[in-house]
This record gives sequence, C-alpha cells and structure tokens, in this order.
Amino acid sequence: CAKALREIGSEVPTGVYLPSNPEAILISLDLKSGAPMQSAAKAPYRATFRVQTVGIEQVERCADPDYEFMHDFSTEYSQMAIFKVGDDVRQDILALQLMRLFHNIFEQEGLELYLYTYRVIATSPG
Repeated sequence: CAKALREIGSEVPTGVYLPSNPEAILISLDLKSGAPMQSAAKAPYRATFRVQTVGIEQVERCADPDYEFMHDFSTEYSQMAIFKVGDDVRQDILALQLMRLFHNIFEQEGLELYLYTYRVIATSPG
C-alpha cells in the first residue's frame, strides 16, 4: 500500500476532487495512511486525503489552467477513501441504498437507530 500511495501521491495535482465528495478539493494525500483492509478475494486499501470544502463553483473554476487556487486552512479536513481493484461493486451499491432507506425510515419514525453509510463510485464497467 505504502509504495502504491507514494507513486500516486507524487502525481496528484492540487485542485482535483474526490468523486465521492465533489464539493471539496484535494489538498494532499497522506502517504503514511495506506492500510490494507480485510477481504476474502480482493485486496482493498484505505487512504486518507486532506481536502478543503470549496463548493461546486470553485471546483469548476479549478479546471481553468489560469486559475490560482487559494488554500484556506480553516476549511481543511481529512477524508478517507477505500480503493478496490477488479471488484464488482454493484452489490455494495445496492446494499448501501438499502441501508440509506432504512436510515430514512428510522429517522422518520423517530427511532434512535443510526446507520452510517459511505459512497461507492464505480470507475469501470462490471
């Protein structure tokens, strides 16, 4: 994991965003954060990014090569992402949709049960 993150970290330009959070711009990749996760067949790993909340409009402006990004430490925070290679995440997405549905039902009925879901982004077909 550490070797892969070092390779990626040197190539990640400031101003890109994580697909799971399009309102935040990537500031840096924590090269020491790589951690393999338990999996039966695949080898997913977790990485931590430093991001800054800026809003969709500023993210769009970052696409302009002449735009100069202004770093604001007051809106910077850590965000984790899990990467899986060669895994079909359609089941993951379906399970998370059901969890969000149950979370909404629990909230609507005033039940103090909490489900914390995450976002899944498929980057290639099945």
